[in-house]
This record gives sequence, C-alpha cells and structure tokens, in this order.
Amino acid sequence: YTINIESLFAKYFDNRGYRIFFLSNIKEQRAIKTFKRIGGNIIYHHIVYWKEALKFLNKKLPTVKSEKELKNFYFQNINLGIGVYSTVSRKLKQGLLDFSDKKVKSLANRYLWRSVVYLETAKDIFRKIKPDLILSLEKGYVGHSEIFNLAIEKGIDFIQWVGCQESNALVFKRYNRNNAGDHPFSVSEYAWQSFLKKPWHFKQTKQVYELFKKGYLNGDWFRYKNLPAELIFLDKRE
Repeated sequence: YTINIESLFAKYFDNRGYRIFFLSNIKEQRAIKTFKRIGGNIIYHHIVYWKEALKFLNKKLPTVKSEKELKNFYFQNINLGIGVYSTVSRKLKQGLLDFSDKKVKSLANRYLWRSVVYLETAKDIFRKIKPDLILSLEKGYVGHSEIFNLAIEKGIDFIQWVGCQESNALVFKRYNRNNAGDHPFSVSEYAWQSFLKKPWHFKQTKQVYELFKKGYLNGDWFRYKNLPAELIFLDKRE
C-alpha cells in the first residue's frame, strides 16, 4: 500500500520536473522494481554510507543511563533521544520505559548508537542530493527521525503523509522548527484563527452532527484500525 501511494506522489513530482529519490531497503525488491519503473533513483537505506559513518564514530559508542538522559540526548545539536525513546517504547509496547530493567537500558543504548550512525549517513545523503522536499509516512522512529530532524535543522520542507479517519483520504502536514512536535492531525494556529473569523451557520452544526453519526454510528472512521468493534454506546442518562 505504502509503495503504491508513494509511487503516485513520485509520479506527480516527476511530471513537474523534480528529480526523484527513493530511500528503500535492499530487501524490498518489489518496492525497488516499482520505483525504478517510475524513473526514480534508489538509495539503499543508509547501507551505502554505513562504513563512512563508522569511521567517523571511531567505534566510540554513546550510552545513556536514565529516561531523562535519553530524552535529552543531543548529537551535534540534534535531539536523537526522543526518537530512540519512541522506538524502544513501540518495540516493547511500553508507554513509560523503566531504566532499572536491563533489557530496556540495553535496547535504548543499541538504538541510540544506531541513531547516531543514521544521522551521519543522513548528512552524507543530504550533501550529495541536496533535497528541496522530503515526503515520508514516518518521522518519529529511528531510521526516520534522523532525516526529519536534519531537515528541520536545515530548513528543508518535510511533509508527513498519514491515513486519516476517512477511508478515501490522506492527511498531509508540512513541518518546520515551529511545529516539529505537532501531531499530523493538529490544526495550525493560522488555520484555526482563519476559521474563527468565519461566520457559523446552523447548516454547519447539522453537518458536524452528520459527520459524528457517520463516524461513530455507521462505524466509518478509522476502519483500517478496526476501532468500531470496540465501541460501546451510552444513552443520555448514562
């Protein structure tokens, strides 16, 4: 699904004169075949630059001993700790990481080292390609967060695309230094203020109710996450 969607994006930009690069995994042969058919250039997800990054690090591995130390871990003025925290949290399915657990500490340090290497490879990629625009489904996990943070640091447009509540639509969010921590569904202050200045009519109230009815009663929202199966409806009194 992701390959097909991003191929459509690529073709759109290709038709408008952009030079297209795909960051992919060497194992993803279907993706590589699809991307080449569009005429995109393939970068094999950090592997090309891995050795150079290792030379740079000189095998001196970073380590952290606590949750606070991880969240505040910066490498060359870029916060890598938050991305590592998110990745470990997702992998272990734990909202809060307990650093007294040896498994947590070991995994955090392993991903931290990997994130530093990925940041160095991202810098090398940026130097050689000099991107004007980056589109990505992810921005917060190790392997993606380094590219996102580097783009923000350099003032390069980074657009995250995600699925939304409607099954036939996508959400796009353009990020910069002012909104780097915002959720892709969030409404910008500019858009919100513009909305507040517009008059509100009864017809719109009706439309809002219809949207909620469609989303909750008909179970149309987030069908791909299978959320309607868990819904419990309460009457007014309850």
